[in-house]
Amino acid sequence: ITDFMDLKISAVKFHSSQNTKTYMAERAVKGLAEYRAFDIFRNEKCFEAFEVFRSVN
Repeated sequence: ITDFMDLKISAVKFHSSQNTKTYMAERAVKGLAEYRAFDIFRNEKCFEAFEVFRSVN
């Protein structure tokens, strides 16, 4: 998501229902994406983690 990080942060700020949540603060969103990159040894990038609930074939 490196190329879309600014867009992601803008989208979160746009939704007033998300603005009051501390885990949705710009610093938290960017920090978590950077941590995910660090966790897989890709320090120069931002990543998101996903969990597959159901696979559709």
